[in-house]
Amino acid sequence: MKKLVIAVFVILVIAGLGLPPVLGSITESQIRTHIDSMDENAATSLVVETYDRGWFSSTASIAVGLGEQYARSLMAAADDNTDNPGAALLSAANVTFDLDIKHGPINLNEGLFLGLSKFVATLNDDSEVVREFQQTFNIPYLLELRGKVGFTGVFNFDADVPPVDYADETGQLLFSGATVAGSVNNRNLKTRGNIDELVFDVDAGSATIERINFVSDTTKIDTYIWTGTAEATIDNAVVADTMTGTEPVIVAQGLRLATQASLDDSGSLLNGTVSYSAASVNSPIGDFQLNNAVVGLNATNLSVAGVSAYYETMLTADPTNPLAAMQSVQQLGAEILGYSPTVSVRPIQFELDGESFAGDIEIRVLGDAVQGQLNLSNPLALLGLVEASANITASKLLIERLAAQVVSAQMGAALSGPGTPQGQDTDSMARAQSQLMLAAFLGQGYLIADGDNYTTTVEYANGQIVVNGTALPLGMMF
Repeated sequence: MKKLVIAVFVILVIAGLGLPPVLGSITESQIRTHIDSMDENAATSLVVETYDRGWFSSTASIAVGLGEQYARSLMAAADDNTDNPGAALLSAANVTFDLDIKHGPINLNEGLFLGLSKFVATLNDDSEVVREFQQTFNIPYLLELRGKVGFTGVFNFDADVPPVDYADETGQLLFSGATVAGSVNNRNLKTRGNIDELVFDVDAGSATIERINFVSDTTKIDTYIWTGTAEATIDNAVVADTMTGTEPVIVAQGLRLATQASLDDSGSLLNGTVSYSAASVNSPIGDFQLNNAVVGLNATNLSVAGVSAYYETMLTADPTNPLAAMQSVQQLGAEILGYSPTVSVRPIQFELDGESFAGDIEIRVLGDAVQGQLNLSNPLALLGLVEASANITASKLLIERLAAQVVSAQMGAALSGPGTPQGQDTDSMARAQSQLMLAAFLGQGYLIADGDNYTTTVEYANGQIVVNGTALPLGMMF
């Protein structure tokens, strides 16, 4: 028994002394691989500037910034234009993360940890920008990222930005701080984070945003395309303008942005949805109340290769040669649209001052009609490549109110010049005119009265628009 205990002890000692440098080498390889993978994106530049690997620990510095060509495109500078200081400054505006890495398999620093490695990354305060932020807001660091890599290779991390309570003669900033946590497992990235409160008050106005939360579960397909889900929510937001006094301009509750993307069975076509919603948005100044609002943007059958190439082209295009960029977009457009994609806005729904609106719009691309490259110089020719439809159901009171506002705006502009008759009641005139307009639409069948609602259905195909079964007399326009 005693010999067994001694043998186990010797094995543990050998493992404790011999494995850390091996795991340190594996950790360095993983870090360099991840950095190289992220550096493939033309919008960003990531460079391992130093990596000093020791027996039980290592240190490294990683520079993060904008890609050189992307920086030049933002500043409209050509590749050989060395006289553009803005582009040079932007491409050189890197920040550096300093990494302090502890090797496994057993690490007792700040608690017991079993795994390949753990590290802490902070922004290097040698950067003038970082140092100025820290000094101005009196915070110990701008961002700190902590990570652990287990024996299975899963990378778990958490990060935070410290709280800020700052005020000077120009205004006030109150920031509760931000936290982020998540994991990286091969190509899968999961994150979650929150900000409890953000308040700023300056001469022009003020804003208060409460309880920002986000969560994502995404998988990297290639350099520019990720599939999966992501969601961000804001519980409350209040925006005020000093021009309007103390009354808020906008008060919003229950704001939500959600995205979802997936591939078809072949893995070559992308389907995605972006949804915006709000429980309520009201304006005491503008005197309106919006409730239960949802707008969804949907796309199906987009070419993965085409979309990825489009992102690459846009990020690296030469801003001094717009013709070349246009030609690339035309060619890529044909690639993206060649698989008969569908783009829709569905649903569109809300209640405005208690009156409901619901609708949807769908555009279907005729993939067989898309050949070679698109001719963007003739937008009307593009109409021959698509079919479209729209459906609307809305409260009569809402439609009548909106129609009166449109006519009122038109009449107000028309009656604003010299010689305008005094005492003109444009509101009552607009209401009367809008009623005549709606009556004409009903008589021609472009609107259908259905109880308390108006409905309409619009179809476009083969160069012809049909509204509720009635063709519009557009002649040869299309």
